[in-house]
Amino acid sequence: MKNKKQIHNRVLEKQKKRLLTERQRVKDQARHIKGFFRKRQHPIKILGYTSRSFWLVLIPLTRSLISMRFDLATWLKGWWLDIVVIILIFGYAFLRWYFITFSIQTDHIKTRTGYFGLLETKIYYSQICSISASQGALYRPFRAFKLYIDTNSGSTSSSDINLAFKQSDVNRLFAYAKSEKNDKLKFTYKPKKASLLVFSLLFSSTLSGVILFATLIIQASRIVGRELEERFFYTFNEFMKTLAIKLPRYIIMVALVIILGWLYSFLVNLARHWSFTVSRVDDKFIIQSGIITKRAHILSADKINYVDIQQSFLMKIFNICSVQIHCSGYGKAKREIAALIPISTFSEVSSSLKMLMPDVPIPNIQLKPRLRNIMRFLWPPIILCLSIPVIAFVLTHFLPDWNEMIRFVAIIAEIPAIWLLIVKIASAYTTGIGFNDNFATLSYCKFYKFHNVVVEKDKISKLSYLQTPFQYLKKNCNLKFYTQGESINCHTVKNFPLEKANTYLYDNNITKI
Repeated sequence: MKNKKQIHNRVLEKQKKRLLTERQRVKDQARHIKGFFRKRQHPIKILGYTSRSFWLVLIPLTRSLISMRFDLATWLKGWWLDIVVIILIFGYAFLRWYFITFSIQTDHIKTRTGYFGLLETKIYYSQICSISASQGALYRPFRAFKLYIDTNSGSTSSSDINLAFKQSDVNRLFAYAKSEKNDKLKFTYKPKKASLLVFSLLFSSTLSGVILFATLIIQASRIVGRELEERFFYTFNEFMKTLAIKLPRYIIMVALVIILGWLYSFLVNLARHWSFTVSRVDDKFIIQSGIITKRAHILSADKINYVDIQQSFLMKIFNICSVQIHCSGYGKAKREIAALIPISTFSEVSSSLKMLMPDVPIPNIQLKPRLRNIMRFLWPPIILCLSIPVIAFVLTHFLPDWNEMIRFVAIIAEIPAIWLLIVKIASAYTTGIGFNDNFATLSYCKFYKFHNVVVEKDKISKLSYLQTPFQYLKKNCNLKFYTQGESINCHTVKNFPLEKANTYLYDNNITKI
């Protein structure tokens, strides 16, 4: 009897498991089919489709309603035209959102955009170079993401697909796009927090920071009103009065603008790259970063055009570098750096690259410029260093009342000019090219940055020789390597002996195009 009961219970358990498995299969199939239906973006995108004038009208309109103590009748009589404008702007944004749809399928994504959804775009996952999802502080409470999809055939300034997705749609798209053969993680690299701090310090731009800071003040004054602008300048004038006894006012103003601009750029870079991690799973890179705006990227390894190991002169002294990659879509957003390894020592970068990109070796530099032609590297910065004091002398002669300011600006301008001269001296010893069977290394200096570009030979779309009149007499040349991708990228390696360069390139099956 006991055996019969045990057998009966086992049969019942098997039947239950079959039923549960069948129910789960039906649910999964229903979810799968649901992904094929056309869906609309997250409703928060409606606000994104409103123009700037919407906010410029809405804020004073709300202020007036509050000041009238919500007297709707009086408010409608006095502000009816502004209310009609807001309704029209919002109605247009709603219609745009309504007609833009998308469908996520197993092998491709299809979208309908443009007016009345007449423009259809279909992109297969195998052709996608990068998928990027970002979630800002305003999007996070609504579980919404900005999604960008790029291929090599798109525009250099905008993404092929730019939509606002719900979190469930982002998860489904990422699952299809990854298409892992297995769930095993091959390698993950996560830089130290101290390294990210140094990375933000080194890659912060004073100029871009000043522009961003000025844009922030202008946009805030447009929305909030002139009170913020007046308060800022009042505080600035009061601060300058306290220091004007020791320093001229314009020196304080320039120094403050530079410091604030650089600090703003530093904070933006730090917030953008904080918690940076990169993982290699099968043939995909998964990159995550950000503290205020969280970002996630999926990059196809075979769609990476080249690897760029970058260094400044200070980084070269301390033997640290940053590895950046060129892949359509990645690094396209404003103030985004296409980092694969943000910053690390050269030895750690080499070992990490071997794990992340085992198929990409770094060929040794085999062809270098002749050191006796070092002046070809130095003439531009030497001319720049000498021209600044000459220009300052001429200006002081014609504008004697501005002597103090002209001298100050000349000293400030001379510092980066001398630094450029030092960088170019170092570049004369590091410039060169090297090849192996499938890859090329192009080592050159552009402005203040040293680049060590590793690119497949097949992805070099064009090679050209360039000679200045002086190089023609000395039988030297510059080599211009063009790499394929969404945009044309030119890598100029300077001052090689023409005959030696021809022989070396011919031996490595690199021909002049």
